[in-house]
Amino acid sequence: MITWDGIRLVVVSLIRFASLLLVISLLTGTTTVSALTHGAERLLHPLTRLGLPGHEIALMAAIALRFLPILGEEMEAIMLAQASRGVGEQTSRWRILENARHMAALVVPLFADVYRRSEEMAIAMLARCYSGGRGRTSLSELRYRPADGVALGGALLVTGMVVLLRRLSLP
Repeated sequence: MITWDGIRLVVVSLIRFASLLLVISLLTGTTTVSALTHGAERLLHPLTRLGLPGHEIALMAAIALRFLPILGEEMEAIMLAQASRGVGEQTSRWRILENARHMAALVVPLFADVYRRSEEMAIAMLARCYSGGRGRTSLSELRYRPADGVALGGALLVTGMVVLLRRLSLP
């Protein structure tokens, strides 16, 4: 049974998801990958005291960000190649077996390409004697500036307003 509370919950969830996508798009569209990596490293640095590899986590995130566009282009190329061979044609939308077969025809070559690229990346890192965060230095030292304080204050203000509005709207 559909209720007004259920509809409200769906609308609020959609708004939250859209705002999350907007914030992520804004962040990745205005900040370079290297700046994101440096920031993630600085944020995750206290975790090294607990034995967690903050540098490696930031490196994995940076590699994933750099390879997402390449992965998208590769998927598009595979889809175009399969469409030209007639692999992607569907007779019915609701046939689960056909859809799974078509999805496997897309996913298997994509994973093979991802595996090949990751192996090339591992070989390149070994050739450069990469040993993790030990002994690694940064070319640019990040400093806390007044503009960073203003941005942090604005983010805290918006977060406080969201929490306050959330508390006021609960029954």
